[in-house]
Amino acid sequence: MSIITDILKEIPLSAVLRERLQELEKKHSDLETENTKVKEENRKLKSRLEELTKTNELSENEKKILVLLSSCEQALTAAQIAGGLCLSLTKTEYYLGRMWNEYVYSHDYTNDRPSEYYLLQKGREYLVENDLIE
Repeated sequence: MSIITDILKEIPLSAVLRERLQELEKKHSDLETENTKVKEENRKLKSRLEELTKTNELSENEKKILVLLSSCEQALTAAQIAGGLCLSLTKTEYYLGRMWNEYVYSHDYTNDRPSEYYLLQKGREYLVENDLIE
């Protein structure tokens, strides 16, 4: 019983008021139980979200591409990156596509020349924060 019920014991109340008070206390207790369950579910969902966010980590080859781009003073084509890292052109283009517009970017001005890729600020940030470059 709550403190309010204890205090009200001393005051003569009608049976209807006592019943109403008991109903409200029961409802309050049920809401506290539900609140505890919701908090636990929220904690689990936050943990799951954090776990899923970490799985979106860059692969080792993607990290190597960022390091290579950071070490060059000019933009590189996918073929130059593939050759520099001994990767197939298909894999290199796949990795560049995954990182495009977030970590790397390219301009395709003409159809005669292949696209050249350069590092974006977020790519530099990733390299620095993960201690991948000096």
